[in-house]
Amino acid sequence: MAVRFLTIAAVCDTILLNVLFPHLTAVRIEGLSHEAGVVHVEARSEADEAICPVCSKASARVHSWYERRMADTPVAGQPVLIRLHVRKFVCGTLDCARRIFVEQLAGLTVRHGRRSLQLIGVLLT
Repeated sequence: MAVRFLTIAAVCDTILLNVLFPHLTAVRIEGLSHEAGVVHVEARSEADEAICPVCSKASARVHSWYERRMADTPVAGQPVLIRLHVRKFVCGTLDCARRIFVEQLAGLTVRHGRRSLQLIGVLLT
């Protein structure tokens, strides 16, 4: 079994990301860039399955995926745009009214939301 060593730079990057984006710990950040005054974060869920919102049963059968764009709280005065790779799952329960559903990431997304929950909280205060 190969042992994977993390470099100091990788550890520092992980710590910095957790400080700047603590609400993104449930996702894997795949890219981070700064373009035209906007911080772009590319992320995806690390979970293997999602819970059906109707019958509450777990499903690991992926139907498809799409990119969801969400505004997030600014970092150092710069607006943040999260490009989130989300999956649609097939519910395996035969009598469930919802055949296909989209994964929701707790603490980050809500159905049809275009803003992160953290940004919504800031705007409401």
